[in-house]
Amino acid sequence: MHRRALLPVALAALLVLAGCGDVFSTAPPSESSESPVTAPGVSESGVTDPMKLRNAHAMALGRISYTVTEVYEARYANGTLRSRTEVVGRIDENRTRYHVTTELDGEKLVVYGGNHVRMEWFADGERAFRRTTSNGSVVVENEMIGPDGRPIPPREAFVFDSTSGTELYRTFAAVNATDVEAVTRDGTRLVRIRGSEIEHPDLLVRDERVSNPSNLSFTAFVGQSGIVRDLRLSYDATLNGTPIEMSWTLRYERLGATAVHRPAWVDHAAENESRPETENRSEGETATSTADATATENAGGTTATNENAASTAAAVRSPG
Repeated sequence: MHRRALLPVALAALLVLAGCGDVFSTAPPSESSESPVTAPGVSESGVTDPMKLRNAHAMALGRISYTVTEVYEARYANGTLRSRTEVVGRIDENRTRYHVTTELDGEKLVVYGGNHVRMEWFADGERAFRRTTSNGSVVVENEMIGPDGRPIPPREAFVFDSTSGTELYRTFAAVNATDVEAVTRDGTRLVRIRGSEIEHPDLLVRDERVSNPSNLSFTAFVGQSGIVRDLRLSYDATLNGTPIEMSWTLRYERLGATAVHRPAWVDHAAENESRPETENRSEGETATSTADATATENAGGTTATNENAASTAAAVRSPG
């Protein structure tokens, strides 16, 4: 998705970080302590430069292929799910071949008329395709075409900020993470960063309906190059006065070894008559900002007002 948060597009749709459910390994990783602490923007006393860490993360990912998995959840205090967004992106080193899947669920979510939406974007190096289903029914399935009637190049069609740069910066800047230790995790040397205090709640929470964040739990594993390999964040808050639990999990794996396979639906999408994208997408625009501009409240839920992939993704990072 085009330099916007295919997450942080996709990170950007349902909005604030959300609730539980570890989609990763349930078994604790093998860890051993080491020294010294070494990662860009990190010292033994904590994260000293969130922007330096964020930039190193993005730069290191910019040279390799990788698989990224992001999950946002919001749950009521009794554990009932309010909203969930899961993004899985397989990205090649040139950013011209990728397959990104975003799944949205939630009782208050209304996108394309359904509360379970699956969006996919695939690029084969020359052409980009998209597919959207709502409650199992296909809504969109075609090649991405620009207003001029020409295919949108894969790099321009890439609406997902697969590095989650904005979200990482805001999170590391918001959390007072002073528990830092060098460890070896499953044979890889990493820096483990932990925190439980919120230093800047305005950076942690971006939805005006959400307030009073507390009981924070934060753990991140960062590689020596700056890649945030694994991050888990959760906290309690109130949404329009109702207690909720928010969480965000982020993981990067298969670094330099990710293969992007062509989904079966692409052949059918290539045969469909494509409809030009009507939204003007400026360079550097993020999914988050697009979401803010296009997602509106409707009957108590979040509704995407436009069928463009990026704007829909916008509905993804909000608690719904």
